[in-house]
Amino acid sequence: TSIFKAIGNGFGIFFESITRPHCAAEPDLVLRIRMLSAFLLLAGIISFFGTFFVKYLDFGLRVTTLATSLMLFIGYIISRTKQYRVAMALAVIVPVIPELAITIVKPLHMDITAEAMWCALPLLAAGLIARIKYTHIVTLSYLAGIIILAASGLLSVGIFLPLIAFVF
Repeated sequence: TSIFKAIGNGFGIFFESITRPHCAAEPDLVLRIRMLSAFLLLAGIISFFGTFFVKYLDFGLRVTTLATSLMLFIGYIISRTKQYRVAMALAVIVPVIPELAITIVKPLHMDITAEAMWCALPLLAAGLIARIKYTHIVTLSYLAGIIILAASGLLSVGIFLPLIAFVF
């Protein structure tokens, strides 16, 4: 068990070093900022590797996903500075971009409904890293965006209804 304790302590030190917020961060937000940094870093890594391992992405969607990864990594770097609020905005906006692109382009080999459900991930992140007022604003913005996409015909009823239900 001592080796597991040593590994755990080592991981804790490593995690602390890669998520430590700027010293000017408000003390009551330090935990949220650390979660923000971890979310942006992990989402960036997953998005980056997903670009190469998902077989059915065409060139345009791969570029979109790589650009998303880059923006998430930039958000991670920003989250470690005094400007962590900018990173919070990136955390709830950027992960939706590839999912919206997939929903609008509708590649033949993808289940669009399943892909659209990934749009809820930033909402979950907002609930963890932001104050409740900000989370409500993000949720209402998402709902407005979904309704606009459906009204414009870019989102079918078959995707619209499950997505609205999933957001709530």
